Amino acid sequence: AYEKELQAREISTDYADYMVAQDALESGWGTSSLSEHYNFGGVKETREGKGVKKKTKESYDGKTLTDTIDSFRQFDSLDDYVKYKIDLLGNSNYNVFAYRPDQMYNRLVTAKNKYATDPDYEKKMKAVYKTYLAI
Repeated sequence: AYEKELQAREISTDYADYMVAQDALESGWGTSSLSEHYNFGGVKETREGKGVKKKTKESYDGKTLTDTIDSFRQFDSLDDYVKYKIDLLGNSNYNVFAYRPDQMYNRLVTAKNKYATDPDYEKKMKAVYKTYLAI
């Protein structure tokens, strides 16, 4: 789905494997309850009164992960999710498609509005990516 949508937007399909690996990390390889809502990337909900509440961990000090409850977006289909995720990662905050695919994970943790607050997120994503490629 990522390759098809990236190609349609004339973006290198080399990003697809990185995006799938990130989804594997975020969804526990598809076992997260958010996967039932086609939210494989742990995408937060920003619209008031929408989304599904779920326990998660956030770092507020850059070191310690703290349990919290947050609202996560629900998608109607895999295609709906993929289109949204590509829009999200291509927005002016992350702008990942302006960089090499192997720099995507760094962009997600150095952006003004970080994709994830886990201080080990980039390291974890790279480990999952290596595992994903080995499968």
